[in-house]
Amino acid sequence: MKRDLRLPVVLLLLVATGAAFAAAQHLKLEPTPIRGVHVTKLFSPVCECGDRLAAIRFRLRRSDRVSVLISNLAGHVVRHLVSGEQIGKTPVRYTWDGLNDAGELVADGKYAPRISLVGDGRTFDLPNRIQVDTTSPRVRIISARPTTISPDRDGHADYIRIRFAVNEPSMTRLYVNGVPRVRVRGLPLRGKIDWSGRINGRVRAGRQMLAIVARDRAGNVSRAARSIPLRIRFVALPSHGILARPGARFRVSVDADAPTASWRLGTKRGTGRAHPLVLRAPTRPGRYVLRVSVGPHAARATVRVSGARP
Repeated sequence: MKRDLRLPVVLLLLVATGAAFAAAQHLKLEPTPIRGVHVTKLFSPVCECGDRLAAIRFRLRRSDRVSVLISNLAGHVVRHLVSGEQIGKTPVRYTWDGLNDAGELVADGKYAPRISLVGDGRTFDLPNRIQVDTTSPRVRIISARPTTISPDRDGHADYIRIRFAVNEPSMTRLYVNGVPRVRVRGLPLRGKIDWSGRINGRVRAGRQMLAIVARDRAGNVSRAARSIPLRIRFVALPSHGILARPGARFRVSVDADAPTASWRLGTKRGTGRAHPLVLRAPTRPGRYVLRVSVGPHAARATVRVSGARP
């Protein structure tokens, strides 16, 4: 009678399967040799900021020789950061500047850190991805008005309101004459900035140039959106001389929000409607100083009285 060989074969397969399962379970239960992993999620290697490097931090359970690589999502290695360096169990930190082994800037996208342990004989692709983003955000000014303000808190033209839009979540600031002055909270795609002309609590009359600048989460800074000229004034009079005939009435264009204004011309003074301010000239020819005030703010102009009385 021939021996049935099927039983030994089945037993061998069961033993082999059990051994493989046990080995797999052992690997699952064995603690990973790499711990304390921290990887920069997003950075820009071209930004003018302190975030131009991606950091990879970890520690080993046992001393080993390590190689740290950067690969793209297709699995191709683009950069060898470290090759066979002996490290202990203390935390280590390596940085990547966004360049490949040829010294060229890699394309925008996601990359995977890879750690090889020579002694352990294993390679680990860290699940933490690094996103390279070198594209600057774009800012669009939707509206900006009024472009002449009088921040006297009378409820009329006290501030300029700038509405803007950004094409990606970004930190947005208002720049005044090239200096950042106001920051928008959060990272809104659309927002507004109200500015009353105050810098360190004070307002300076005159012309200011405003711009909106955005910085994305990677550190890329936008080009300034179109400049916005802003004129700040409380009360203003014509910069050229005012001519009047002796004793005659004349009009003065007063640039102010308030409907009335106080005035002083020579020895006379009073209050009148500001738009326009109608005054009577002194009877004697000569040069006189006209002072017009609205609240605590005032402006001066020269009135030249000449010619014959009407």
